[in-house]
Amino acid sequence: MNGMATSEIFLLLILSSAAVGLPFARAGTTHSSVPDEVNDTIHKKALSLLRSSLQREDRWIKVHAAESLLFLGYSKGIRQAFEFELSSKGAEPKYRIGIWRVLAQAAPDAAEREQWMSKMRAAFLDPAGPDRLHAAEALAKLGYRVQDREADAFKLISEISDDRLAANTRWILANSGELDCQLSLADLLESKEAAARFNTAYALRHLSHLSAPAEEKLHAALSKEPANSNGRIYMISAVLVHTPPNQQKQIKAELLSHVKTGDQAVKYEICAALAKVGWKEDLLVLCSLLDDTNSDVRVGAASAVLQIERRDSHPHL
Repeated sequence: MNGMATSEIFLLLILSSAAVGLPFARAGTTHSSVPDEVNDTIHKKALSLLRSSLQREDRWIKVHAAESLLFLGYSKGIRQAFEFELSSKGAEPKYRIGIWRVLAQAAPDAAEREQWMSKMRAAFLDPAGPDRLHAAEALAKLGYRVQDREADAFKLISEISDDRLAANTRWILANSGELDCQLSLADLLESKEAAARFNTAYALRHLSHLSAPAEEKLHAALSKEPANSNGRIYMISAVLVHTPPNQQKQIKAELLSHVKTGDQAVKYEICAALAKVGWKEDLLVLCSLLDDTNSDVRVGAASAVLQIERRDSHPHL
């Protein structure tokens, strides 16, 4: 590797990890313990963690585990598990949206998927509904595209609602791929409401592509957001996801600098970003998070590890 000895490479790994505060240079750490690929042991640990979380964890952690397994192609038992959730907790506001969201993804055919999408759409369009925000996010995450007959209603909600609901609604509209819709979403990065700014960045991270004007707005928002802002991590992760791989070094270093000091939400967002754009070089931090004290962080780390493994095996993904 460019004529460098193994010991020199190892030293550089230690120094670079220390620079961003990663849990690397510990007493007893050896070169053989540094993961350079998702080997059989790591694969089994991550997959077992997701499966046990599906069985044992509650509510949104169960949802996150189920969605990760479905995305990775491990669908066995998920539909049955969430049919039970539906029977026991299906009337619970907000969480019922998570149940429907999983069942839509686990549906065996388009007709059944549409049944669940219709329920989420109705919950979103109900002005007195208790879970409009969650329903809007679910529709957006599932790639829902607004039909002509309902376009006016969606656009009105995106304009007159509080900024958090407006952000999720504009995210749905941005799924159309239209530049105006994407820019309308990005405009909320300037909201006076911090939660709305972070909600908007979170939405932008999920989009498959950002236009140059929307990307400029995202970079500008990150430069303005105070360094000690609790939700700045969502802007950092969105920038990372939409930055070309050969230009990610600086922004990834900032993302990883929050691993040791961040709370559960911060660590989960780091895992979510690495699930999208991480590579083998990120396994060190992710493997440490497989043993985090928080169940949701462990689920996020396991999902990221397995998605990196899949990308490594199929680079075109």
